[in-house]
Amino acid sequence: MKRMFLLPAFIVIALATCMHYAPTFEVYSKRYSPDSSKYLLAYNRAFGGAWDGGRDWYLTVMKATDSVYEAEKFRVLSNQDIDSLYWKGNDTLVIHEKYEHYIGRGKSAFGSNLFKINDAYIQIVQKDPVNSAYTRKIYYREVSPSGRYELVVYRYVKPQNHYYPLHVSVIPKGDSLPKFGNFFISRYENDCINGIKWRAGDVLAIQMHSADAFAFTEYLVTNRVAIPYVRIDNNEVISFAQ
Repeated sequence: MKRMFLLPAFIVIALATCMHYAPTFEVYSKRYSPDSSKYLLAYNRAFGGAWDGGRDWYLTVMKATDSVYEAEKFRVLSNQDIDSLYWKGNDTLVIHEKYEHYIGRGKSAFGSNLFKINDAYIQIVQKDPVNSAYTRKIYYREVSPSGRYELVVYRYVKPQNHYYPLHVSVIPKGDSLPKFGNFFISRYENDCINGIKWRAGDVLAIQMHSADAFAFTEYLVTNRVAIPYVRIDNNEVISFAQ
C-alpha cells in the first residue's frame, strides 16, 4: 500500500498564495512608428486576487527587435499622467500631459519636456484642453462667514457625456474666478468630495468618505490658497489642516 505524506497546513497555504498571486505580464497594445522600427508598448503586471483590475497601466518604447518582456529594462510611464499621444516621424513620440494634473501639481509629472527612451525622443506637451467648446458650469458658491472670501465649485463641460474634473476655488470676495481651481482639482473619475461649505472662522468643511482621504490629499492644488479645512465623514471631523 502506498504511503501518503501530508504537508503542514502553513506550507500548503503559502504555496497556494504564491501560485495565486504570481504576476503575469499583460500586453494591452503595440503602436508602431511609421517605419515600424519602434513601437509604443502599453502593458501591465497583473496580479490575481481581490486587488486585480486596477485603473493604471504602463507605457514604454521598444525597438521592433525587442521582446515585450524586456519592457522594464527601460523607463516606463504611467497612463494616469497622459491625455493623448502620437508618433511624430519615426523617432519622436509626442505626449500630451493631462493638463489639470499639471496645473494641480504645479509642475510636470515627467521632470523634463524632452528625454529619450530606448533611442526614441519623448516630447512632453502641456496643452490646455478647455476651449470655446466647453461651458463653465457652476454648482455651488458661498460667501465665507467673515464676508472676505467666496467659495466656488465648478466644472467645464461639453454637450456630450464625459468625465470632467471638479474645480474648487477660494477667491477674495469680488475677485474674478480663476480658470482652474486654486484649491482643489479632481483627477481620473472620482471627485472624492460629497459636499463642501463654510463653517465659522472661514474654515472649509469638506464632506467625504474616509476611504477617499488619500485621493483627496493628492487632488489638493500644490500651491493652493491658504485656507484651513476640516474633513468630515458621517458628521464627524476626521482631520484638520491649514
